[in-house]
Amino acid sequence: MKIRIKNYNGELPSYLTVGKEYIVHQTFKNRVINRITNDLGHLISINLNHGCAYLNGGSWEVVSE
Repeated sequence: MKIRIKNYNGELPSYLTVGKEYIVHQTFKNRVINRITNDLGHLISINLNHGCAYLNGGSWEVVSE
């Protein structure tokens, strides 16, 4: 799945870019963990369903499944 930033509040962290598409890596253990590789090459966990901390409560939109 590919996502991009739909909206964010305040300042966006320097390791994320508006308009850039990120590939979601899903891990299945006791729960589904969604991760993306940020602009610095690090994997970070994100929340697709509720306000994402990296976006200061903003959200992601799915570009393709």
